[in-house]
Amino acid sequence: MFHWATQIPGDIENFVKTSFKKESLPMTGVVLGSTVLLIVLDQSILESTQQFVENIHLFAESKQDKLVNFSLCKTGSSLPLPVFFPKNLNASMYFLVDGFTHITLIAGF
Repeated sequence: MFHWATQIPGDIENFVKTSFKKESLPMTGVVLGSTVLLIVLDQSILESTQQFVENIHLFAESKQDKLVNFSLCKTGSSLPLPVFFPKNLNASMYFLVDGFTHITLIAGF
């Protein structure tokens, strides 16, 4: 059952060997270089994105309506699991990437 766990040390060893082979060094350098570049530019990218969002009047307020009031009941307690529907662009964008849309489509198929 836990066969995967015993493979971890060997997988790490293979990763290191593969990553630092002579023919892999250029790509490893690209990955490391792009990581450093993104770390350096992170704050600037964040501020530019926030400015862009402000310029197109997309504010952080998310408006949603409760579509279904679902809950899981257990002896003596219940876990509310309401299903919401987006009412504005902000909430719609969130719903596209939160996974609920994907899970709903997959369940439908």
